[in-house]
Amino acid sequence: MLQEIVKKIGLSRLFYIFILFPSYVFSEVSETYSFSSLQQETQFETILHEMRCLVCQNQSLADSNAPLANDLRRLIYQHLQEGKSAHQIKKYLVSRYGEFISFKPFFSCKNMGLWLSPFILLVISLLWILYVIKRNVL
Repeated sequence: MLQEIVKKIGLSRLFYIFILFPSYVFSEVSETYSFSSLQQETQFETILHEMRCLVCQNQSLADSNAPLANDLRRLIYQHLQEGKSAHQIKKYLVSRYGEFISFKPFFSCKNMGLWLSPFILLVISLLWILYVIKRNVL
């Protein structure tokens, strides 16, 4: 059976089919969005790079090919077309999907320890260094 197919199609054509077909099937289909201004396009790109894909987790929405990322890109585009600001869109996404979606989470009481702990550790370290130096000098 395979020999008959090879005879009919030809070995070189069969080779090209097996080489080119997978690349066609797995090629990325990217959506194009039209914007009324360059500022709106810049806002769109900025939001995409600041928001995390919930499926891929370590990729931004701009880099992800997951279906959910495509849906979120369309949603962000729709909100921008409605005239919403970047801050409003980010707040909407965080309220709907949680703070995990943001690569740059907002400063709040819930995450205050995460924001302040580096500074507190720095102050404690400096005080400890001063204490050790002062003790060794005396």
